[in-house]
Amino acid sequence: MVKIIVAALSAAVASAFGTISELPREISSLMDETVDPCTDFYSYSCGTWQNNTLLYDNQNINVHTVLAADKLVEKLLMPNTLGLAPIEDHLKAIRSANSTVEAIFRGAAIAKATGMPLFMKLTVSGDNADATRYALYAEHPGLPLEEIFFEEPVLWAAIEKPYREYIATTFTLAGRADA
Repeated sequence: MVKIIVAALSAAVASAFGTISELPREISSLMDETVDPCTDFYSYSCGTWQNNTLLYDNQNINVHTVLAADKLVEKLLMPNTLGLAPIEDHLKAIRSANSTVEAIFRGAAIAKATGMPLFMKLTVSGDNADATRYALYAEHPGLPLEEIFFEEPVLWAAIEKPYREYIATTFTLAGRADA
């Protein structure tokens, strides 16, 4: 009895609303139904769009995020025109600390306020040895670039000079002018 009801309802729904094979015109107009989807599904699903859309071989197609990232990288690699002015107050606060521990906590407060990690990322979490206490953990914040930039000679050659300048500036700001 249940099988008869389900079959009847399925037939009624299909006749009232159509079947799944009927796609919206916006989608079906992009498809190339002359292509066998089992051999080339991309051409089947996007073939008409691909045939009707003019793509130039000598022109890059960039999405907005790639363009924004390129602008940011260009801005970051430009010569440092502001000098230390934007971070001078932070440097004074760290340098005026009375102890190393105080300097670390001031640096952590500045990092939290600005969202920029220092040479270490400080986190507070439960102590593994005593669950009733908290512990301060210092972790490496990660590399400034993805590993591939350091591993691939072509990529490294493109960024080596500005990266070395960045490292030298970092050591100078840390008080190691001889680096």
